[in-house]
Amino acid sequence: GEEIALEKWAKKFEANKKKLGSSISNASKEFSKKIKECGIEFIPEYPVRVGNKGIIVDFYLPQSNIIIEFFGDYWHCNPKIYNSDYYHKIMKITASQKWELDKKRIDSIINLTKTSVLIFWESSIVTPDEILSLINDIKGKNSLFVI
Repeated sequence: GEEIALEKWAKKFEANKKKLGSSISNASKEFSKKIKECGIEFIPEYPVRVGNKGIIVDFYLPQSNIIIEFFGDYWHCNPKIYNSDYYHKIMKITASQKWELDKKRIDSIINLTKTSVLIFWESSIVTPDEILSLINDIKGKNSLFVI
């Protein structure tokens, strides 16, 4: 039952994506090019079952069971750029509230899917070789790594 539900949900997501267009930012598209240069198989905008709901992760690497999230500096309120009390006018929350929401989401992904999660900030400067090295280092560790 659970696999069928996730498959139905994934099909619904794909139909909405075709209708509304991709939600992938230009910065994320550039980042995906770096992953491709690593020669690693990955699936963008991958649907994952977390508890009783489905969520979309930015990239899933099936061969190493790793999820990569690409955090936009603005949309995720990069703490190197924004103070905790910064008020995001579009999301209508403070930066610290956004960080807490992101933390809960990532924690639930790690705990319920038994994957490692690697977060790259938009402003992080990494080469394909560094990405590949990080992926190889975290295989099977089921924890969070932020770059």
